[in-house]
Amino acid sequence: MANKLILIIIFIFGSFSYAQQNDYKATPNDFTITGADTTLHTGQRKKGRNLENQPLAQYSIITKQYVARSSFQKIGPGHEVRIRILKSGVNNSDIEDFAMAYKMGNEYRTGNIIGIENITFPFYNKVTYRSWNNFHAVQYDVIFEFTINDPGIWDVTINN
Repeated sequence: MANKLILIIIFIFGSFSYAQQNDYKATPNDFTITGADTTLHTGQRKKGRNLENQPLAQYSIITKQYVARSSFQKIGPGHEVRIRILKSGVNNSDIEDFAMAYKMGNEYRTGNIIGIENITFPFYNKVTYRSWNNFHAVQYDVIFEFTINDPGIWDVTINN
């Protein structure tokens, strides 16, 4: 009887721990960028320290839910962001309820690329959509929220 009770307790604790593992948020301090251009803070203070001339990350991921991988690549100078959505390395054509929230710019679509031109930096964007899993058995509500601080033309790839 004691063995069964111990097994039940272990099962309940393990289920609780497994359910809590996806409650996370990415912060800019979770990422390091080497060999990249940097944008600098000027004269800001945080907890009594002066952040003058401290490097600011080129981009930061605020939230990612049901996103396996993502990549940011700066192509060159300009004021544009291009977003490509992939599933298992192939263009995801099963997207439903696609929406983007951003402050300013002009949205365009070229094939499977969704772009926003004439933007200002820092650029904030929240991408939401529904996507099927590989077996077409379950739909996921994908949320990908990011900020780009460094001006340029950016290619953002979202894999789920």
